Amino acid sequence: MSALTLATVALLGSGAASADGGKLAVHGWAEGGLEVDLSSEAPTDEARYGAALTMARLAAAYDYADGFSAKVQVDGASGTVKLLDAVARVGGRKQPHLDVGRFKVPLSNEYLTAAPELVMPTRMLLNGLSPTRAVGVAGALPWQAGEEGAQDGAVTVGGFDAIGSVPQVGVGGVLVGAVDQGLAHLGHAHLGVHVAVAAWLHPDDLELSIDDPEVLAAAPDHDRWGDLALEAHGGGWTVEVEGLASQARADAHWDGGVGVLAAHRWDLGPGPFQVEPALAYDALQVDAELVHRPALALNLHRDDWHLVETVAYEAEVETSSGGVIHIGRASLQAGF
Repeated sequence: MSALTLATVALLGSGAASADGGKLAVHGWAEGGLEVDLSSEAPTDEARYGAALTMARLAAAYDYADGFSAKVQVDGASGTVKLLDAVARVGGRKQPHLDVGRFKVPLSNEYLTAAPELVMPTRMLLNGLSPTRAVGVAGALPWQAGEEGAQDGAVTVGGFDAIGSVPQVGVGGVLVGAVDQGLAHLGHAHLGVHVAVAAWLHPDDLELSIDDPEVLAAAPDHDRWGDLALEAHGGGWTVEVEGLASQARADAHWDGGVGVLAAHRWDLGPGPFQVEPALAYDALQVDAELVHRPALALNLHRDDWHLVETVAYEAEVETSSGGVIHIGRASLQAGF
């Protein structure tokens, strides 16, 4: 099966207001798409075409004197408003701080990157195994070292509810530990490493009877995870390599995924615009089924804009007992 998808992303707007020494900022963005099935398997013309609003987010963030901040983010793409984040932080970003509420579990390095800042228009396949957002608490101890922050780092430890957006009794909890460390400057490049582990501590006889295990994402039967990511940025280059492994509760087998991407940014003449071609490849294995996905993207930047993906193509190959499936996706995105 082959499919062509055209999508647009636009920043809806932003604003800020100050009161009592604090600053309130509101921003939002949306993503929509048109999918065209190019295969001969589509039974009717209606099945060949489809349009959808895939993301419609609104966020409000409040900062007070670099010692307290809070953020609330919702998404309404499904037609109903869904709470994504509701978190309060005590302490500054580069100071020891404590986060309390519902927010991203700090395991997968790429998942911690905000969607508008991604190099590729879609996340790596390995995030299908990673815990996502959950109710919990996490503390971080950052440090600064080296010239120009070359060896800055942080250690983060947190505990999260295992299932759903409301804490529940009897299902245990997910404990997470992560270390981020800048390694050095190599010429104009800055190297960094992210290492994280997580474990779901639960009763041995626990049986899931809930339909929405949000924090466990696509892997509700997994209870141990490990993530390792390496990044290099500088001289216009971005190179990222990440691997994530997870262990199943029932039979202790391991699943996992890897992802690699490289991108280079060039100036478009003397103006403020820059172009960034990118190449990526990732693979995911779950229950002996292996999925490969090569991807190409062409990103357009402006000095005072967020990253904007303009054209991208992804081809997905799934190998299983049922045969091979080919999926193609092209994205056209714009923002301001």
